[in-house]
Amino acid sequence: MALFPFKPLEDHFFGILIGDVWKKAGGDFDKLNRAIHSRLVGDLQHYTCTPKGDKIVLMNIYPNQFRKYIENNQPEKLYSEFEKLIMAKIPETIPRLDVAMDLLEWLFTGFPEKEFLAQNLLVILANKQISFPEEFWLKLKEEYYNPSHLS
Repeated sequence: MALFPFKPLEDHFFGILIGDVWKKAGGDFDKLNRAIHSRLVGDLQHYTCTPKGDKIVLMNIYPNQFRKYIENNQPEKLYSEFEKLIMAKIPETIPRLDVAMDLLEWLFTGFPEKEFLAQNLLVILANKQISFPEEFWLKLKEEYYNPSHLS
């Protein structure tokens, strides 16, 4: 089975938006991209798209699991599960960054009162190499709900 490359800041709507807002805020796009890819180990050169069947299963499991962590005020468990999802430990696991991007967007849009969760997950996604200022988050929200590039 061929696995197609997945470029999180180019192949996912939310990733594109993150990259665009980061660049407009004066952030170094290449540094962000390198930080995200710094989790790749061994022979892995890039992330791959999760096969459709696997993605459907994972997107039925993770939101329910994350919702429980949110309801039980267990953000550390949520962060840990998210990190496991994006870790590249070959041959034990295959990173599922496309699924992680879907979950990040779901948390960002579905839990505005828990915005800190999405903020912390993006820092985890960037392998804790980049911090994102408050202005970035405000602009990301603005662009997500009122995209200027569509006007």
